[in-house]
Amino acid sequence: MADAPGSGWADRLTSSVDAARSPDFRRFFVGQLLSTVGTWLQTLALGLLVLDLTGSAGALGGITAVQFLPALLLGVGAGTLLDRVDLRRFIIGNAVVAGVLAAGLGIALALGPVPPAAVIAVTFALGTCQALERPAALAFLPRLVDADALPSAIGLHGTTSAAGRLAGPALGGLLYATAGPAVCFMANGASYLVVIATAIAIRPTRSAPAGDPATGRRMVSLAEGFRHAWARPPLREVLVLNAVVGLLGMNFAVTVPAMVQLTFGGDATAVGIAHSLNAVGAVIGGVASAAVLRDTRRGLAVVCALLAASLIALAVAPTLTAFLWASPAFGILLALYQTNSQRIVQRAADPVVLGQMMSLVVLGTVGTTPLGSLLVGWLTDVAGARSGMALGAVGFGLAAAALVVAARVVGPTRPREQQGCTSS
Repeated sequence: MADAPGSGWADRLTSSVDAARSPDFRRFFVGQLLSTVGTWLQTLALGLLVLDLTGSAGALGGITAVQFLPALLLGVGAGTLLDRVDLRRFIIGNAVVAGVLAAGLGIALALGPVPPAAVIAVTFALGTCQALERPAALAFLPRLVDADALPSAIGLHGTTSAAGRLAGPALGGLLYATAGPAVCFMANGASYLVVIATAIAIRPTRSAPAGDPATGRRMVSLAEGFRHAWARPPLREVLVLNAVVGLLGMNFAVTVPAMVQLTFGGDATAVGIAHSLNAVGAVIGGVASAAVLRDTRRGLAVVCALLAASLIALAVAPTLTAFLWASPAFGILLALYQTNSQRIVQRAADPVVLGQMMSLVVLGTVGTTPLGSLLVGWLTDVAGARSGMALGAVGFGLAAAALVVAARVVGPTRPREQQGCTSS
């Protein structure tokens, strides 16, 4: 994708925040940001609670698998649902359910011991809400900004996850150490109040995408959505690569605490700092992504190769200090990977199946996490936490190699309008 004549770095950096000019996007951004902070706060508290009770990375992998299992079970069908509902109302309803669940578990923990089965059940239910929330938010972005600002919206939305990892684990480590896990769950529940309030205030002015129930256009079935994705090389490549990367390289809820606590002997505060430093880089990467990402496949291949190198550096870090110093660079690269892959899908997918395609993106990066968490937890118990980090490097290395091969066999990626895009 070439720069327009006369465009320069200043213009490209300015364009990276174009979406912030939309009042609706700003409201949505605030709600998503605080929700992500709460989710990461709770995720850290849950992991620390399991490690404190068991001292086992395998158990940590198990509870992480429970949290992300709904993304694997619902990831495909969720997109079909999202292409049939009013996304704004869906986001509000989903936030109500998630807020009640999180606050309820926090109150139960504060009142006394909670049976492990109850914790597992609520964790699974909250994971279900999160599995639906992520693709709904991504599919909602085109309703909030003009088409020219969509790359900016994707990049800025990606910073909500990064900023959540910046503030959430740091706050979670502090709250866990001083007030216990119950307060962490209740704080997450309170964060959904902001999601609800900001979503209620949004009044999208952009037209509904083709396939919205309001248009009366025939909805695309699940099978047609799969055929649509497989028929378009950019979609096929990203979705397959996301599955590999999600399985091997996206298990940070296991690898980071395991490295900090089991390898370096750090405490809860150190775990929070590690996540936060990682997120500092991710915020930078998300904001800058619209300015630095141009040739999508080539850029994605380079980013994957650099991510593999970054994970190797983390795996061989000799001290906790060295591990912390290496964390921001990994965060920058991870944000570039996620933003670029989402942009490829947004450009290549027919709007009528955008919800399905966004669900498949989430299925790849999050839905395979249950299997990956179990694998990494087992590997960590057997061979040490460094091996879990190294496995992530293998995943990103395979992704980089596959993209290079695809560039030679298939040729360059093309925008949706050049691919004869029609609904299935």
